[in-house]
Amino acid sequence: MLQTIAEAFASPYAAMSVHEGSQVIEHDYVAPAADADFWKPGVQSILTETLAETGSRAKLLESKGGELKIALLAATVSLPSGNPIGAIALATNRSGHSDAAQKLT
Repeated sequence: MLQTIAEAFASPYAAMSVHEGSQVIEHDYVAPAADADFWKPGVQSILTETLAETGSRAKLLESKGGELKIALLAATVSLPSGNPIGAIALATNRSGHSDAAQKLT
């Protein structure tokens, strides 16, 4: 599931954390040729924020020269009853011409 969502947003890195009873399930996805060491800190940060305070959030970041534009996106994962059980977060490049980049501008 995480890979499918990440690929839909052309994401180089995505992560999720879900609580199932007393067990915590954590999973991440790294796209081929992506540098997880570059993407992981930002994605983990917004994931942690979303686990602490439910909801959805986005952070839009741009390099000083403006040649690199990325978005960090996160949302709470809830049961059909509405009870939150975790969160999902991903990074996406806003600089390209992908469908995901166009949806963010």
